[in-house]
Amino acid sequence: PAEDDDDDDEDFDPSVYDIGAGEAEEEEETLVGDEMLAACCVKVTNVAHKATGDDLKTFFEPCGVVIKVLRSVDVRERVAYVSFGATSGARKAVARSGEALHGEALQVLLVTE
Repeated sequence: PAEDDDDDDEDFDPSVYDIGAGEAEEEEETLVGDEMLAACCVKVTNVAHKATGDDLKTFFEPCGVVIKVLRSVDVRERVAYVSFGATSGARKAVARSGEALHGEALQVLLVTE
């Protein structure tokens, strides 16, 4: 490869790297578009009033990579949506339904649409 030091990535050769080497790969369902987004998202209800988005992210991180936590501006709604990087993360999150965060048992459901 040609030497290039201007950091524009023109000299990047991906064949040099074994991306994902050493990591166990999980099979994921083959989904596209909105189906994939829905399969990677859970709806969380019974969220404690004092639970923040960061609290929810920390709670669900053991399930997989948390991409986004959406919490209503009106905390009285007690609902949040958590998006994961993979469907396996969402499935693991559903398995945590009934576990408590700030003294409230969370109800976790897979978003289907």
